[in-house]
Amino acid sequence: MLQLDRFKSVNAVAPKPGVSDKYQFVSTTECLKTFQDKGWVPVSVSEKRANKVENRGFQKHLIRLRKNDTMLSGGFNKEVIPEIVLINSHDTGAAFHIMAGMFRMVCANGLIVADNLFGSQRVVHVGYAKEKVECAIDVVEKQFSIIAERIKEYQNIIITREDELRFVTEACLLRWKEGKAPNPQALLATHRVEDKSPTLWNLFNKVQENMLQGMSRRQVAYATGGWTRRSRAIRGTQNIDLTIKINKELWSMTELLARNKVDMATV
Repeated sequence: MLQLDRFKSVNAVAPKPGVSDKYQFVSTTECLKTFQDKGWVPVSVSEKRANKVENRGFQKHLIRLRKNDTMLSGGFNKEVIPEIVLINSHDTGAAFHIMAGMFRMVCANGLIVADNLFGSQRVVHVGYAKEKVECAIDVVEKQFSIIAERIKEYQNIIITREDELRFVTEACLLRWKEGKAPNPQALLATHRVEDKSPTLWNLFNKVQENMLQGMSRRQVAYATGGWTRRSRAIRGTQNIDLTIKINKELWSMTELLARNKVDMATV
């Protein structure tokens, strides 16, 4: 089991000194006990970098949890494991937030599903209530079968080169300003044989991996046929917010492209 002792923000026993009296403490460790009671255990933790000394030990943190008996259940195949993503802070920087996530085995990469599509749950800082956390977990759990069906759908949608280029051009704007991005085609670089077929699922995964994990200047040159700006990795410990944004918005873009392809097929 993951050792949480070294993460001070996760183990905080009170909010940051000086916060408003209206702000009530929601203990991450108490919430994790509720998760454990329902069979969910933490598998990874990221802490946001605290630039101000007074925020250190209270900053935003992201915990990914996995349930042993869900690895092959809920309609998922061996490639994808359902996860729950927990976000909290003790410096007024974030509400307690629970989201649906996935872990893709072939690239050891974590995914997060968009809020507006599935059972994202927020528990505001008005005091800890075990029942609220239990209810939030139940809501997210019920969404996994729907997510599994969406993945199967995306795996069966064949896309064109034009689809790919539109997708990566829009995706670049999630992370970079115009003129600062690598060649968008670099986001289509394929790192493993599983991702070679032109499906919507493979497009989503290639772009997500290349945006978050980064690419060397040589990889970008190979992918685009020209020497251009490299893409740095986004470290979860440095930028939790950007990682979540890219994950969610790429999923929303994938959902929109899927709908468009289905609509075109029925015309």
